Amino acid sequence: MLVCGAAILALYGVGILALGLRSTAELRAWFGNSSHGWQQTRNLVRLLSGMPRGFVSIESGIVLKRYFLHDPYAGVTLSDVVRLVGWKLLLFYTAVLCLIVKLALTPRGRIAMGIFAAGVAPVIAFAVYFEAGSVERYLAICPFLVFALSVAYAEPVGAGITHACTVLLVAICVTNVATMWRPAVNKDWSPELGRMQMLLSMAKPADQIWVSPNDRLFLLPELFPYDDLYRSGELRIDAIAPIANEALPRWRKDFAIQTLAAWERGGQDWMAKRLLSGRPRPEWGWTDGDDPRISWKQVSAFAQGMDADDGVGGDDGFVRLANTSMARRNLEALYSAAPDGRPSP
Repeated sequence: MLVCGAAILALYGVGILALGLRSTAELRAWFGNSSHGWQQTRNLVRLLSGMPRGFVSIESGIVLKRYFLHDPYAGVTLSDVVRLVGWKLLLFYTAVLCLIVKLALTPRGRIAMGIFAAGVAPVIAFAVYFEAGSVERYLAICPFLVFALSVAYAEPVGAGITHACTVLLVAICVTNVATMWRPAVNKDWSPELGRMQMLLSMAKPADQIWVSPNDRLFLLPELFPYDDLYRSGELRIDAIAPIANEALPRWRKDFAIQTLAAWERGGQDWMAKRLLSGRPRPEWGWTDGDDPRISWKQVSAFAQGMDADDGVGGDDGFVRLANTSMARRNLEALYSAAPDGRPSP
């Protein structure tokens, strides 16, 4: 742990020296920029499902969100929550409880539990303060978890609890392998893989592509990091409205700026046909109320107000925005509007 801490300090020191940061204000601004504008709410609630997702594959975590937010576009019942998510959460928290009980049985175990708690507490505090939904947020827990498990299994007392913990850990491993098995992943993500292939065949690096927030296209690099299908940086793909972000109030204005910029550099603008739908499908990843500052009605009404002159890919494809003098005037009006993209009074 000391070596890890020293390595982290050394890396941050190199970054600080390279950027020429000399004051507390400059350091604070640097740390603030690393948030990339995230403004996630309900972090304490998100923590309850976010932390288990760091260790158990919970692909249907959005079901829990939709249930608590009463999403009008994706009706979710309590039985859906239990069937798709609840049992995995129970699996994770029961395993944690078994670990804690086993460590509490012996003096050495209690010392290990204190070290474990000291390592986990800052991670949880940071998640609650900053952003609790991303699975990578909890990677720092892994060394302390391995240490705690090692001590727990080395203790001779509590054989029954040890057996229970083993069964739970094996169940978690089996669940993860079954979910992340390549054939299962390919089947689940085949729509997104097809859409990405279509984009790569028609779009150019100078083009701008607009999709809905939480579109699963954004996750392809994480699931297929070594696949040539997604060549990082080749396509400009952005969410039309960045939810849970400080940039959201100006999403119309930013849309106008980037759309005009694509035309200026000789590219074209493409928009997912999903954005033109009056009702989002559950598989599109949208949850109404996830960010109370915006609704699907606002997004689709805005998209439907754009002129399009071509479409590809069937019902789930893309339309090309018309590069006309009228379209440019409308976008320039958005650019000159108030910060939120609405006409100035």
